[in-house]
Amino acid sequence: MSLANRLRAEAGIITENVRAETPGLVADLLRAEQVVFELKAKIDNRNEIESRLLSYNPETGHDPDCPYCWLLNGQQSPVKPVEEPGKADHYGCKTCGFEFIDRLTQG
Repeated sequence: MSLANRLRAEAGIITENVRAETPGLVADLLRAEQVVFELKAKIDNRNEIESRLLSYNPETGHDPDCPYCWLLNGQQSPVKPVEEPGKADHYGCKTCGFEFIDRLTQG
């Protein structure tokens, strides 16, 4: 086999290897595009925080609304008393895990 034919054969092997990598690269690109989409959505969401602060009213229902859920996600989620002994002044949000100690109720 001539040198030119051996080089053509090697070029064919290189091409097959590159073709085999392509689906993985496409999958990586799709994952990266999803991450970019999610980050852009978070940025857009965060850009609304000022207007949410102006409209935040913790007393819209029976239980006060969580400031984190409202400011960061635009969701109304109740902050409820923590039902544990000795924690009468503790409040928590089950949606995001926010915890608040009402220092004004402490003696």
